[in-house]
Amino acid sequence: MKKLPRPDFGISRTSHEGVELECRCYCPGLTLHDLTMIAERAKKEAKPGDEYAGDPSKWPDVRAVRAVADAVLNSIFEPELK
Repeated sequence: MKKLPRPDFGISRTSHEGVELECRCYCPGLTLHDLTMIAERAKKEAKPGDEYAGDPSKWPDVRAVRAVADAVLNSIFEPELK
């Protein structure tokens, strides 16, 4: 199978307290920082004891993976829905 080239979604640049920061976009409009923050917020939504739940979708790490996967898919496919 032929490997497809990795798409380039550009670089996000910003300034914070006089320091220029830049981060590559990993999917349309989302940087690695954005994806990290999405994962952290999803983990914080778990209630105490959810890590022991019989339903894996309640586990904090699974919540994080799902939130990031949803964000990536939404960034790719939602513009087509509008």
